[in-house]
Amino acid sequence: MARGIVTAIDSLDFFVQAQDTNLGFAIAAASNQTNIGGTITNTQHRGAVMYVQVTSLTVNTATLALGILGINPVTGNGHLVGKVSLDGIVTNGQYAISFYPGMVSANTSGGSFAQGPCLLPAKFQIQASMTVSTTASMTGSLTYSVNMSRVL
Repeated sequence: MARGIVTAIDSLDFFVQAQDTNLGFAIAAASNQTNIGGTITNTQHRGAVMYVQVTSLTVNTATLALGILGINPVTGNGHLVGKVSLDGIVTNGQYAISFYPGMVSANTSGGSFAQGPCLLPAKFQIQASMTVSTTASMTGSLTYSVNMSRVL
């Protein structure tokens, strides 16, 4: 099957379904702000790696938490089923958060990686919440984007 052509059988091909997804987050967020992306349909993946790109940082330190909101198939409401925080963000750059069933929770304080246990539901949303620490001369904002790569 050609990679540039999507056919009906491609939905059965995990290589096609595992392509990276732009979650639509390109956020210039103020202190203590929470953002929720659109609903994502999961076909057969159990976990995901979220890539966070921080492009503008005017804070002493920031904590960015990403959560998986499982969507109730009857009501359509989201419920938090997993959450991992990146603590001690002090510079621009790329950070990563991994979610996978049975994964041991870990966070590298001031580091670029965190992980936690979570099984991706059939339909889910990504929730991003930020808490910042500033001095009087700082604006207290953080601009970041989030992208996802699903894992079998």
